[in-house]
Amino acid sequence: METDINNEIHQECTTKEIFQKETKQSSDDSTKDVATPSKPLSKKQMKRMEKAKKLGVNKLIRRKREKLQKKVKRKLAEEEGIVTERTGISRKELKRMKDNQIPSDVSVAIDLSFDGFMSGKDLNSCVSQLLRVYSSNRRAIRPFPLHFTSLRKGSEMYKAMDHHEGWQNWNIIWHEESYLDFFDKSKLIYLTSESDNVLDSLEPGAVYVIGGLVDHNHHKNLCNEIALKHNIRTARLPLSEHLVIKSRTVLTINQCFDIILGISEGKTWQQVLMEALPARKKIQLKDDVKTQTNKEKSSVENLEKVENILDKNEKLNESIKNT
Repeated sequence: METDINNEIHQECTTKEIFQKETKQSSDDSTKDVATPSKPLSKKQMKRMEKAKKLGVNKLIRRKREKLQKKVKRKLAEEEGIVTERTGISRKELKRMKDNQIPSDVSVAIDLSFDGFMSGKDLNSCVSQLLRVYSSNRRAIRPFPLHFTSLRKGSEMYKAMDHHEGWQNWNIIWHEESYLDFFDKSKLIYLTSESDNVLDSLEPGAVYVIGGLVDHNHHKNLCNEIALKHNIRTARLPLSEHLVIKSRTVLTINQCFDIILGISEGKTWQQVLMEALPARKKIQLKDDVKTQTNKEKSSVENLEKVENILDKNEKLNESIKNT
């Protein structure tokens, strides 16, 4: 085991040396390109380049060290006969789940045409939500055929996605074109909170469109207006029909996706809504609130009955004394 660890450490050092050489070479090359007589590098630029180089090396070494520590810890546990618990789902389990998956007859398209409405921070938040969408669908019993639309090369959204290496290999269908260009319009249903139509159940063969927008409610009604402009059907999730919510609720992309994914797998609206929405929202099921209200009402009525009986007894005792 010590030999294995030593080999790992040697490999780590070698990796560091190679990375430093490559970084130095690329830095030298970039300096040759940038530090021309007409554009010499300033001290500030040189400091930034040196800092970026160090950060790159340290990040690589830190990841390698963390990986090595986990490996050593696992080996020690195995030698002592301790069964270590894995966090998350193993690759083997994921493969087994994938083999047993039954594709849904409903499709989902995430509309990613909102680059101009989001800041850099919001774009990164949007990508994080898309990662959760992909993760949920990957683990689903009945995964949706999942489309990312209007994802044009060179766009800000595409650049934000590119920060996550290998996303092009995800089991999704991504298009540079709009969902309007390749789906039958009669099959499209845009999910928007401003719709007058309540979604009771998923329509077989339908394509549910979710707006890929993180805007903190600054562009309210935008998705609904786009849908109406193109004569696309709309629907809203039945939040107010099943929940009592005491604070403002704006669903994230992944929350919206997880809700309809749960419905497609046979869960009830109450189940999926309670699972998808965070506990900090202090939401309650309407049925529970009704039950609690009825109990309180019944308690008040019983208390009034007891008070009436006591009043009658008191009056009766007074009349007996007077006689």
